[in-house]
Amino acid sequence: MDAQKFNKYFSKIESYLPENVREDVRKLTELLVNSRKWRGDNAQDVVEGCSIAAISAVLGRHQAAVIAKNLRNNRLFRVLRKISDLAIPLAYVDLAIDRLAVEKPEVERLRELAKDIILRGKGLMVNKISPSPLVIAACAIYAAAKKEKVKLTQREISNVLGITEVSIRNYYKELVNYVGEERR
Repeated sequence: MDAQKFNKYFSKIESYLPENVREDVRKLTELLVNSRKWRGDNAQDVVEGCSIAAISAVLGRHQAAVIAKNLRNNRLFRVLRKISDLAIPLAYVDLAIDRLAVEKPEVERLRELAKDIILRGKGLMVNKISPSPLVIAACAIYAAAKKEKVKLTQREISNVLGITEVSIRNYYKELVNYVGEERR
């Protein structure tokens, strides 16, 4: 999707968002829009649907429902059904790696491994009550860092994603055991 169309449709949604989360929602929405080919879907529906998914991940489901109601677009739910439960944690991996790589360029090589860990951990997320997409992404990045022997602490990851180190610590063990990554 071209940037002009994206900006046109996203600007409508942006007006409903608090200023402190606009950039995160925009980046996450762009990642979701670009995560797959949207054949047969109206560009406005795609941007609005991906935005609602991003808002849900950043601000919570209630806020996303309020904004979806304000948009009065009944076709949004068709788009939302096409966004997999894994798309949001995968997008958060990109967001976090982009932020972490500013100070630690070696972190860039963890991107694909972290995404692979999320994909292999899909069964755990389906069969158990899974944590937020932020925690899933953080644990996958931490597991990738451990495997690749990149010095990256739980604190650094938690600061970038705005979660607690305890969340990473608690879910990391389950994720690593499930996907069979070696802990160090």
